[in-house]
Amino acid sequence: MYSPLCLTQLLHTGDLGLEHITDLGLEHITDLGLEHITDLGLQHITDLGLEHITDLGLEHITDLGLEHITELGLQHITDLGLQHITDLGLEHITDLGLEHITDLGLEHITDLGLEHITDLGLEHITDLGLEHITDLGLEHITDLGLEHITDLGLQHITDLGLEHITDLGLEHITDLGLEHITDLGLEHITDLGLEHITDLGLEHITDLGLEHITDLGLELEHITDLGLEHITDLGLEHITDLGLEHITDLGLENITDLGLEHITDLGLEHITDLGLEHITDLGLEHITDLGLEHITDPGLEHITDLGLEHITDLGLEHITDLGLEHITDLGLEHITDLGLAL
Repeated sequence: MYSPLCLTQLLHTGDLGLEHITDLGLEHITDLGLEHITDLGLQHITDLGLEHITDLGLEHITDLGLEHITELGLQHITDLGLQHITDLGLEHITDLGLEHITDLGLEHITDLGLEHITDLGLEHITDLGLEHITDLGLEHITDLGLEHITDLGLQHITDLGLEHITDLGLEHITDLGLEHITDLGLEHITDLGLEHITDLGLEHITDLGLEHITDLGLELEHITDLGLEHITDLGLEHITDLGLEHITDLGLENITDLGLEHITDLGLEHITDLGLEHITDLGLEHITDLGLEHITDPGLEHITDLGLEHITDLGLEHITDLGLEHITDLGLEHITDLGLAL
């Protein structure tokens, strides 16, 4: 058994003096006693030996000195105590060990250092703390872990990093935060998660990414034609007129009848002939005169009698013979002389 060292002895003791010292020898030792101690002096020291040690005691300690240390040994340690610590030093550390750690403490930490860290370990971490973190570092992180994270914190994150993230995790995220995100990253995202997202944030998103998105998500307050660049009918599955508020012909480039399933006149407010390029009678199921306000002959290219079911004279205002190419008696059911005036 070792006799506890007295403080005056340690004041002049370096690593060599602690060569055979374990936790018991440091029972009454504080930071001052470790003033000249480096990793070598802590080679037999575990959590118990650091019971009275704060940041100052780890002033010369790197990863090697923490070889046998877990979260209990770091109970009084803040960022300053981790100034020379990299991933290897956090090998046995879980959330509790990062209880007092902020961004500065993670200055040299990458994915490997966060191997056992969950949301609780990132409680005080902002974008700066995730500077070297990629998807692997967020393996056990959910919305709570991203509480203080903005776009900068997600600069190296792809779909895999958002595996457990829902709307709450994207609370402070804009387009820049979704720079490397595709459909898979939006797997658990609904309208709320797109609150600050514009066209740029949907750059790599297809129908699958919009699986849980309704009008509110596209409330196209921020989303225009560009945001629908890779979207087909499936992506508009839950979209009604409100979702197409800022959409013109370009946004309907890949849309057929199925995409207009819930669309009425209001949804075609900015749509001309080009937007109806792939639309047949079924796409005009809920469309009346107002929906054909900007439509001329080419817009009716695939339309037969059924497509004119709710159309009166006003709907044919810009239509000539060419637009009625496939129309028979049934298509003129509600049309009078005025509708054929041209």
